Amino acid sequence: MASGQYLGRYPACALTGFGALSSAAGACVMVLSRMKGKVAASLPYREESTVKPWITRSIGALSLVLVAATGHAETRMQADIGYRKAVMVALQWNLIHIAQMLRHQRPYNAAALQSEAQAISALSAMPWAAFVPGSDRGRTRAKFTIWQNPAAFSREVRNFESEAADLAAAAPHGLAAVGRPLMAVAHGCHACHHRFSR
Repeated sequence: MASGQYLGRYPACALTGFGALSSAAGACVMVLSRMKGKVAASLPYREESTVKPWITRSIGALSLVLVAATGHAETRMQADIGYRKAVMVALQWNLIHIAQMLRHQRPYNAAALQSEAQAISALSAMPWAAFVPGSDRGRTRAKFTIWQNPAAFSREVRNFESEAADLAAAAPHGLAAVGRPLMAVAHGCHACHHRFSR
């Protein structure tokens, strides 16, 4: 999976976070405020009252639009964080169930083993699109390193997806066949979280 597939979903302003958008909003409002004084000063006194309200309304409208855009983008990012957390929880649930079978803490069920291994393989490809630029903030443990070094993150992703596919391929051969690939998946989880999670 190319890093661009999960790191390029938002426009350029998201690459530098919402601080840049807020700064842009402030700059635009400042420019309009200065225009208000300059335009009014250049006109006869009787026309000033018609110019000032128009520019004032423009300042207010622009501020509202920029604030709304910032809030909407932030809401979308929090939704992305929530989505990838949900996928991780589902991954953990299936991994624990297979581990419980291996430890004889849960009755062996061949159909359940295959279903859970296939679920892990499918889920292993799902969270990465939600690692959008700027989403290292908020209720997340994701490090900014993900976006500083996307190639390294992409390698970890590909390794994890490959290990999960190996687990799914081993599951039809019974419980004894899944021990090694399950450990590989668990180690892949740990390696990625150790490097890219706070």
